[in-house]
Amino acid sequence: MKHTLLPLFAFLLSFNMFGQTEEEYFNSGVAKYDLEDYEGAISDFTKVIEINPNNASAYGNRGIAKGRSEDYEGAISDFTQ
Repeated sequence: MKHTLLPLFAFLLSFNMFGQTEEEYFNSGVAKYDLEDYEGAISDFTKVIEINPNNASAYGNRGIAKGRSEDYEGAISDFTQ
């Protein structure tokens, strides 16, 4: 029984280790923005920023999406980053 659980555990662990990349989140954010899913775009751009806090494009695009969502203070904050 122990030997059958080990491969399953290894598979599940490796699956969690290979989440979406910065580029995939960024592209997803752009696609969601194009579909006017501004909240989804903001979420994806936030994930990009969590992965790479120096990604100026993610701050800019998140700021634009926040502006479309009428979160003007949040947009200004992102633009000043």
